[in-house]
Amino acid sequence: MTDVGKQRRVQWWATGLNLGAIVVLLYIAIGITCEITTRNQDYARVVATQKWLLSCVGNPAADKTCPMDPAEDIKGRIENASRQVSLYNSLNSMGALDRCSIAAVFAAPLGGFSEDCVKVMSAAPSTLNPRVKDGQPVPSAREIADTLGLQNKDELVIYEEILTPGPLTYSGWLALDQRAKEPLYFSLVLVASVIGSLIAGLRIDGITTLRDIALGLGAGFAVYILMRSGTFVFVTGDSPQIDIMNPFTAGAVGFLVGLFKDRAFGLLDGVVRQPAPPPGTPAEGAAKVAATATLAAARVALEDASAKAKAGAADAPQALADALAAFKHAEEQLGKS
Repeated sequence: MTDVGKQRRVQWWATGLNLGAIVVLLYIAIGITCEITTRNQDYARVVATQKWLLSCVGNPAADKTCPMDPAEDIKGRIENASRQVSLYNSLNSMGALDRCSIAAVFAAPLGGFSEDCVKVMSAAPSTLNPRVKDGQPVPSAREIADTLGLQNKDELVIYEEILTPGPLTYSGWLALDQRAKEPLYFSLVLVASVIGSLIAGLRIDGITTLRDIALGLGAGFAVYILMRSGTFVFVTGDSPQIDIMNPFTAGAVGFLVGLFKDRAFGLLDGVVRQPAPPPGTPAEGAAKVAATATLAAARVALEDASAKAKAGAADAPQALADALAAFKHAEEQLGKS
């Protein structure tokens, strides 16, 4: 196989790896975004229910939908809503220690749903999957629920799906519904930055190096720190706190930073660049000016040689070696001037 054929094969392999990584990272980014959005909406529902019940206690005549029947136990409903809000705040700040501490369990509208989940989680495997002798009937799900003493006896299958999610689901190998909000936002920005870096590599020459990915991660980290320091576009709702961010904006900003990371670092270089000398100072020496011009010419020659190498020209290796040597020599002369 010729050198040109090997180079094309390597480029095809690199492009395929880039596309595969983009697909996996997109899968993760979509899962994180959906988890944050769903949790924000469900949290708003629980808080709205708590506020509505409290307003009904203070002024029941103001809202005709307020529960007026004593049998509805409005105080018990307020206590349950307050407990759900407290558990939501704990989940968002610290995460869930087990599968029964996720929002899908403690925020369920069914009474005793969380308590039943703990019973199923604490049950012995032989109770959930009993072994029977030949000829004996297999216990039904309702009979197993009666043995466990569940309040919601028809929801045993749902408890098992919550406690043992599929390995390829977002609740399985990633366990996104058990994560706190801060790691979710942080991961979303970093993943979006890496996606932008991979797509930037495909736009230029079809190959993304580890250096490009590292630069994308660094830029995403810096952007996330800046996002957490402001309350402008990134905050949603009417909350004055910064813990409710817009996941779509956060992901878009991370993607753009990864896609144009060179320009982002160029802006940072402009901020910390050495200030211009004050008026009246002598100009740079002729040697430094000449060395700078030589370095610019060597850079142009290096770019031309790289273009020849990509095109598969016969004299590309020698041209690339000469251009690298000239570029190194120009750098040394500039350092000495």
